[in-house]
Amino acid sequence: MDARGVRVAEGPVSGVLTREGRPDAVELADGRALECAAVFVFPRMTPNEAAWWGAG
Repeated sequence: MDARGVRVAEGPVSGVLTREGRPDAVELADGRALECAAVFVFPRMTPNEAAWWGAG
């Protein structure tokens, strides 16, 4: 990511601000708005044992 000049911002996101239907900035929960041309997200995966062993 560094080699491509991609900045990584950690923390809760409160919204994505758009202009003409495209991302313009990411608004963080602490009030900062970081300008951007694209947004990539990494979902937090949580295992669900019930899917393997059956619910109940």
